[in-house]
Amino acid sequence: MATTAPDGEAQAPTGPRDILLARHGETDHNVERRFQGRKQVPLNDNGRRQAAELAVRVEAHGPRVIWTSPLIRASETARIVGERLGLVPIEDERLAEVDVGDWTDLRTPDIEARDGGLLATWRADEERFTFPGGEAVANARQRGLEALGDIAAAGGPALVVSHGMLMRLVMEAMAGGVPGERMRIGNGLLYAVDGTPVS
Repeated sequence: MATTAPDGEAQAPTGPRDILLARHGETDHNVERRFQGRKQVPLNDNGRRQAAELAVRVEAHGPRVIWTSPLIRASETARIVGERLGLVPIEDERLAEVDVGDWTDLRTPDIEARDGGLLATWRADEERFTFPGGEAVANARQRGLEALGDIAAAGGPALVVSHGMLMRLVMEAMAGGVPGERMRIGNGLLYAVDGTPVS
């Protein structure tokens, strides 16, 4: 991912092309399809295995720095990757998952039974949606984009470990807009900032 000067010396890369995004490994909440939001949910055994596999894939891309959400499922994933690469992850609160407020711990059927109208609004008009007791989607996207801008300015190549919803919001914006069908972001998988999967 680094560029090379005419004399053959590597130049410090800048810009979003020098950033790879990874979603944290699996948690029990993921298995149960519960909203996690800002809750501190640790990786399960499969999630730790996914993080170890991610570390092997990431190594080939040669990141010089790892940035992570401070939430434990992301920071643990970043730590596992960092141990293989000899890097200590840097935490940035702006990379934390969207605060889903009152929906934390709930599954979609629970929300449909309790807040069916709000769930329909979120699905139909996410751009103007604020989670009850939580965060506005537009604000979450903006902080995520600001974090990536600062990470790019700090130099790389960089790996950013974050969360499914925040990553989707940022990648949709980087891809040039919000698509009709929302991106699906897998646990422990690696992406370019525009949402393109990276092997």
